[in-house]
Amino acid sequence: MKLQLLNGLVVALVMGCLVTLLSLTPASPPLEYGVAAFSTSLAGRTKRQRHNIELATKALNGQVIAPQEVFSFHRVIGSTSPDRGYVKAAAYLDGELVPEFGGGVCQVSSTLYNCALLANCKIIERTRHVWRVRSVPPGLDAAVASGVHDLKFQNTLPASIRVRAEIVGDRLIIRFLSAHRLPYRVKITRQVPAVFPPAEVVEVDPSLPDGVRTTVNPGQWGCRVRVYRSLYRNGKEIHRELVSQDYYAPMNKVVRVGGMEHKKGASGARRSGSV
Repeated sequence: MKLQLLNGLVVALVMGCLVTLLSLTPASPPLEYGVAAFSTSLAGRTKRQRHNIELATKALNGQVIAPQEVFSFHRVIGSTSPDRGYVKAAAYLDGELVPEFGGGVCQVSSTLYNCALLANCKIIERTRHVWRVRSVPPGLDAAVASGVHDLKFQNTLPASIRVRAEIVGDRLIIRFLSAHRLPYRVKITRQVPAVFPPAEVVEVDPSLPDGVRTTVNPGQWGCRVRVYRSLYRNGKEIHRELVSQDYYAPMNKVVRVGGMEHKKGASGARRSGSV
């Protein structure tokens, strides 16, 4: 039996007949469509925050979500502990920036959440932050904390979703690719019916000269927000649903004053949140 290579095929001459044994030509990959995409800015992020964001992005990239499968951010990303390479980076605690392991990772979960919304995935679990975050508008964030808060959503498409996550310049970009093309357009809208100004918290600082005031945190406004998801076909809305209703507390304005023996304003409970 004589083996030959012909047009990418291994063939054999058997009893005067040419018989194909196997093909060396790689099969063409299945056609994929861009189902959804969302990006957020990394401008202003610290080196340590960006390091954590890059680690989570690499872990997310290439994940495949089968039809009807429920995706869990924590199952894929795992713990943001130092043994997994994560470092302490800025997060808010009662209006002040403090270092926490994995600080900044919530930007990855929030970007992923918006991509899931635009792909019309079913949201199983999502938690807002205590305060507004810088990476996405109010109502479009997804807080994650090991053992406490997770982001979970279900692939409702009849085909698998492949996640492409990357950092290009100062942009974090997440795309959902699939062999199934959405037969409609998804639009996310928000309503902010109420806005709340920050309170001022004055703290005594004996190290400051008498009467000197220094602003530790300028504070930020809080709000109530409603998020809707609409489906459009041929320019007409065919479905609309309420995705979430959230309340974001105003972040206290924190001022330190020297030479005073009283405080004014309300401090409230100490709460933490990723920035």
